[in-house]
Amino acid sequence: MRSGFALEAPISESLTAARLAFVAGAVDGLGYYSSGFFSANMTGNVSLVSQQSALAHLRLLLPYVAIVVAFVVAAALTELCLGLGRRRGVHYLYSYGIATEGLLLTALGSATLGDFIPNHGLELVVGLAAAMGLQNSLSTSISGGRIRTTHLSGITTDIGIGLGALLSKVTSGEPACNVADLAKLKLHVLTLVAFCAGGVAGVIGFRACGVSFLFGLSAVLLRFSIPGLTLSIALHSRMEE
Repeated sequence: MRSGFALEAPISESLTAARLAFVAGAVDGLGYYSSGFFSANMTGNVSLVSQQSALAHLRLLLPYVAIVVAFVVAAALTELCLGLGRRRGVHYLYSYGIATEGLLLTALGSATLGDFIPNHGLELVVGLAAAMGLQNSLSTSISGGRIRTTHLSGITTDIGIGLGALLSKVTSGEPACNVADLAKLKLHVLTLVAFCAGGVAGVIGFRACGVSFLFGLSAVLLRFSIPGLTLSIALHSRMEE
């Protein structure tokens, strides 16, 4: 597939959204359980930046600023790399981004196990926020702005709008929603459920395996990116022949 919410590989749109949302939920749940900071919830983090600024609690302000900055910088760098890849005609471009997120999670897990960063420290959450910024930029770009796998405010709003539209047609006696509208609602509900399931898995995984659980999430992403990467390398090799 070369458009929509797919990795330009033989993987369905809903499966792509579900897998990415599951990883995002797991990362967010793991980060909060381990250190008390959300790595994906920028609405809450920005609200806390405002609150701590108003109270002049600079020591409490800086961690939230660092998390927001890491998220924004990672999203910006991701879009910069995507733009460069598009200009160079890279095939199956988004698979490279998913693989990069997987490698970043591996690096964070390795750095934590190697005592380069604390197991319950802010450094880990800042790194996780960067991974979430990368993923949210990817999911937004892949879907044309329809899906943000780390941003549930928009998803829950879209679910509410979809349900409202469906109820409006039912109560007014209008024809039922078309297939496209129902598919969009199903996609948003699936994304929300996958994120919640990931959050549960993130906490359970951290309690059972510690930060090593990040390696499992990395494996999910890397395995997910393999079809697109394989096709991209094969096409690149053919073009050079």
